[in-house]
Amino acid sequence: MVTYTTLMSRLLLEGRRDKAEAVMSEMEAAGLEPDDRSHAVFTDPTLGRKRWVEMRRLRALGEAGKAEAAEIWERVQATGEAEAPQVRANHHPAVCCVLASAVSCLPHREELLLAVEQRV
Repeated sequence: MVTYTTLMSRLLLEGRRDKAEAVMSEMEAAGLEPDDRSHAVFTDPTLGRKRWVEMRRLRALGEAGKAEAAEIWERVQATGEAEAPQVRANHHPAVCCVLASAVSCLPHREELLLAVEQRV
């Protein structure tokens, strides 16, 4: 059960909801009843934040990582699951700069940078 749930979590993180749903179906076809945790990965309220952290980690790995992060972003945009990080008034300026650099290749970069400038 844990293996299926872990796999579904990773697929969702990568913006592959269709594949995560297929894993759920495979699990049920194998006679395994999904538990609360298995269902919860599809409604995880922290998924967007986790996805940003993962894309930032990938971008730090160089060109190949940047390409993979861009693929994730394209997938989540295509499915309507893309979430821009929110710059809040209580964010430290350093946090704002990290958010801005994490999305430097994204279409809404200008809006985020404007928000960062207004905060700093």
